[in-house]
Amino acid sequence: MSILITQHLGETIDDACYRIAGELLREHGDHDQSTHGRKGGGITLQDFTNKLETRIDDANKFANKEDVQRLKKVTSSVTGRMDEKTIARLDEGLKDVVVVNDGKQLTKMLADRGLVDADAGEISASYMIGAKAILVGSNMDGQPISEKRFQGIMSHEMMHAIDGGDQAISGSTAWKEAWQTEVKDSGKMTNYAATNPAEGLAEFGRLLWSTDIPREKVNASFPKMVSVLETEGVL
Repeated sequence: MSILITQHLGETIDDACYRIAGELLREHGDHDQSTHGRKGGGITLQDFTNKLETRIDDANKFANKEDVQRLKKVTSSVTGRMDEKTIARLDEGLKDVVVVNDGKQLTKMLADRGLVDADAGEISASYMIGAKAILVGSNMDGQPISEKRFQGIMSHEMMHAIDGGDQAISGSTAWKEAWQTEVKDSGKMTNYAATNPAEGLAEFGRLLWSTDIPREKVNASFPKMVSVLETEGVL
């Protein structure tokens, strides 16, 4: 099976990774089945959690057991902040989460498949379109990733999964206009969020599901982006 990647590979130490990912998206981005406009439905948070944990167990049989347990804890903490419409969208775009020992190992895995250069740096996570899977490293720079950062990484990658291979949300005119006004031109989010609409969406997922910023403040600061996500059934 051909495995493709999204607009970006999640957080990286080396910005060259973003350039490479963008090139791959332009080359292969139209190979995936389109699900544009699908809102999802019909799965509860508990059902989704049970299904994802089973898949995590199946996909990580040879991984460090502590890493797998930490992965389950973090994924549950993130999905626990989503409503059921969002969970339904995530269920469409995410089938597996695979933990690898560290970012260097993850970089090698992707490089071996020709998806990044071998010297792309230490990659913390990647959403794979064809496989509908998140690959995540449990360590960076030889140290375990903190739980808070782990939550941020998973929130970011899960939003990529919700967006899907066809970028059903971030590719829309409404989102692009909202992102341009409230992120690109405002400087109110991370520099990474300002790189393109897809990463702006993923970083907005990080803001929503891994920080303690009250939702009313998020709504007040990013009313246009919130409106787009409400229309899409994602929050």
